[in-house]
Amino acid sequence: MNHPKTVSRDLKPFSRTQSPIELKVDLNRSREGLLVTYFLTSPLGFLSIADQRSQVSRADKLWENTCFELFFGETGKAHYWELNLSPDLRWNLYRFTSYREGMAQEERISELDPPEHQQSVQKNEVKLLLRIKIPLVPLHLEAAPLDISATAVLRESSGATQYWALAHCASQPDFHNRSSFVEKLSSQ
Repeated sequence: MNHPKTVSRDLKPFSRTQSPIELKVDLNRSREGLLVTYFLTSPLGFLSIADQRSQVSRADKLWENTCFELFFGETGKAHYWELNLSPDLRWNLYRFTSYREGMAQEERISELDPPEHQQSVQKNEVKLLLRIKIPLVPLHLEAAPLDISATAVLRESSGATQYWALAHCASQPDFHNRSSFVEKLSSQ
C-alpha cells in the first residue's frame, strides 16, 4: 500500500474536558528527512512556554515542561525513535529497542539544522510555529515506510499538564504505545 508523503493533522487532548488550545502538525517526508511543523494556538498566559534561546542545544527531560514530540519507527519493526523539541529550541532524539526498552540518546545524529521558531500574540492569543527536520539517512530509514505519532506535553501556567496526540490508545496517556503510531508515511 502506498502511503502519502505529506499530511496535516489535528492533535487531540487526552482529557475529555474542553481545552481552549488548538494544536496541529504537518508532516512532510522525503528520502533524506522528515520535516515536522507544529502549529499551536492558545489563550495568552494559559500555557507555560519557555522563551527562545539564542543557542540551539541538546537536552534531557524536556517533557517535564511544554514539549513537542514525535515518535516514529519503521513499519513492522519493534525499534523506534522519540524526538523532543522545546519551544526554547532545546531538543533530543532517543532510540528504543522496543516498547519503553533500551532507551539511549541517538548518537548517529549529533546536530540538527536549527529549528524554526515563530511566535506572535494576536487578540489575546499566542500563536506558535515550531519546525524541525529529522535526517533519515543516518538512521538508515531513507527508504523505509514509517509509522508516526505526533504528540505534545503542554504545561499550563497553573501547573496542570495536558497530553496531546494524533491518537490515544490506552487508558492513560502513553505516547510509546505503538498502536498510537497511526500516521503512515512512505519515501515514495
